[in-house]
Amino acid sequence: MLRVTIRHYYDFGTDRAIVGDDLVRPDAWDRLRTKTSGVFAIPPTREEFVQTAEGRADIAGRARAIDAWLEGRGARVVASYGVGGAALEWWLHKLRPRRKLIVTDYGEATVQRLVETFPEVVVRYHDLLRDEPLVADVHLFHRIDTELTNREWQEVFTRFARVPILVVATEVLDLRRLLLELRLRRRMKLRHATKAGYLRSSAAFEALWRPTHTSHPIRMHDLSSWELRPRAVGRTDSARGLSHTYEPLPDRRVRTRAAEPSDVIDHLRKGDRTVGGLSRHHEGGLQRPDP
Repeated sequence: MLRVTIRHYYDFGTDRAIVGDDLVRPDAWDRLRTKTSGVFAIPPTREEFVQTAEGRADIAGRARAIDAWLEGRGARVVASYGVGGAALEWWLHKLRPRRKLIVTDYGEATVQRLVETFPEVVVRYHDLLRDEPLVADVHLFHRIDTELTNREWQEVFTRFARVPILVVATEVLDLRRLLLELRLRRRMKLRHATKAGYLRSSAAFEALWRPTHTSHPIRMHDLSSWELRPRAVGRTDSARGLSHTYEPLPDRRVRTRAAEPSDVIDHLRKGDRTVGGLSRHHEGGLQRPDP
């Protein structure tokens, strides 16, 4: 598949009045997590939180795959970023309670709700757009890839260039999905759907971290994933306090451009090797953000 990034939209129905026209903002996520009662909400009580997390059989299977991978790499401290409802993290804790788990989010109300309902883990406020990596053996990016633009993600990977990362993708765009997203753009506009970040092809994903990390594609139960290792001479193992020489590769930024659907189809028909990121002109709407 070519290097493609497209704008994604989601129809929140009656909750759109609460979320607004753009989900990728901390206040929008906070309202969705704490002011609604649907699949995206974090339950207000400990009992409801546990019941909701344990009811997610799909996430349980994914957590078992991730846990086995973490065990195989001897990870004693794991930092998971942008956890939202933290159902996956609940399962990771349940499967391996002795492993230290740090969970983060950039919504203040979300962080407070997690402190109240998930006391077994360390909860931290963390903004990927500006904050440095936490102290951990492995850094988990689970279904947060839709949140940032290509340029923003490359800036994140530059700051995380010395640490190993597990990326678990929300969805990997293929040709069939791309065409479906493009066909749905009119329907999403009529429904006043909410901007919900971006979808990417496999090539677009790998271009984001190529300057800073080597990668190995793997499958985590139901989702495509990548193991990222620092592309450097040595690395810093921050959890154990070991410092090594780091020599980053030259910066090669991922450039994006706005394009019309016809541009994409033309590129695909001509067999061009790359297609720039498709920004605000491209609207889709089937993929639901992870609760």
